[in-house]
Amino acid sequence: MSICNHLPLITELPDYSGNWNEYLEAIYNIFKNDFIDNTVLWNSKPVRIFWEKQFQGKERSFWHIISKGKDDLNREPDLRRCERVSWVRELLMECTEECENLLIWTKYHVKSKRNRVYIWCREVNYIVVIEERKINYHLITAFVVSDYSVNGYFKEYQKFKY
Repeated sequence: MSICNHLPLITELPDYSGNWNEYLEAIYNIFKNDFIDNTVLWNSKPVRIFWEKQFQGKERSFWHIISKGKDDLNREPDLRRCERVSWVRELLMECTEECENLLIWTKYHVKSKRNRVYIWCREVNYIVVIEERKINYHLITAFVVSDYSVNGYFKEYQKFKY
C-alpha cells in the first residue's frame, strides 16, 4: 500500500472564501505545527528549517515550499504548492524506499557544496528536497512536478540509481 494514498487533503484557497490573508495563515499554521512546534525526522536525523524571517514575519523555508522563482526576494506564491503544505511532513515521516511510488536520490548541489536528497512521490508528482548536514537535514523546498519536467527528474533518478 502506498503512503501517497493516505496524504492529507489539500488545503485550497476557496476553503477560505478566496481570502488570501486567512489562507496564508492557515497554511502557515500547518507548516508551523509540522516544522516549528514538532520535529520531523528523515533517516533518524531531524529536518530543520531556515529560520530567518523572509517575508511577512514567516520563515524562509515556509516561503520556499509555497512559492516559486529563482530570486529569493521576488518569489511568487504558487497555489499548487500552497495547497500541499501538509504533504511535506507526511512524505518525510512516512515514506520509505519500500514504497512502490517513491523515488529517492541524492544529487550534489554546487552552490551549497552539499548533497541534496530528492524524495519524489510519483503517484501524486510531488517532490520534497532536503539538504544533508552533519547532524541533520535542512528543508530546501517542495513542489509539484510539472508534466514537462517528469522526464528530466526521472533521468536524474536513473543516473543516480545506475
